Parts: sequence; structure tokens; C-alpha cells
Amino acid sequence: MPTLDLIVRNAALPDGRLGQDIGAADGRIVAIEPALDAEARTTLDAKGRLVSPPPGHQPGKKRSLQSQGHCARPGSIKLH
Repeated sequence: MPTLDLIVRNAALPDGRLGQDIGAADGRIVAIEPALDAEARTTLDAKGRLVSPPPGHQPGKKRSLQSQGHCARPGSIKLH
């Protein structure tokens, strides 16, 4: 896998999966899997905390991180 823009490691997901890595490139999530074998310009450790879509997210509706507004700004990722 090519170098990603961001990897959030060791995340808990709303569906109950734990220890997941989330990879993003070009403003979109491109991979969610345990132990993602990739490098990124920025890596965050979620430390097992919940990583979830922003309020108002509609499952199945494709959006980029930029279309979410607050999610597009560097440093705006929130871990619960």
C-alpha cells in the first residue's frame, strides 16, 4: 500500500470492533483493518478510544473529509 496521509491506530469502532487501524488518503478513508501494513505522513494512536463519524453522518452517503467541514482541518480529529 502506498504512503497514506493519516493512520489512526488502535481504534475502537461504533460497531464493536476493537484494535482497528484507519487509513486515509486524499481526504477519504481508504482502509479499516487491524494492523494496517502502511506508512503515513501523520500517525495517531487512539489508545483504544472510540473513533466515530461526526454527528449527522448518514451511512451509505459518500462524503469526503473535506465535505465534513470541521473534519477537514488538521488537528480536528476527536477521540471519545
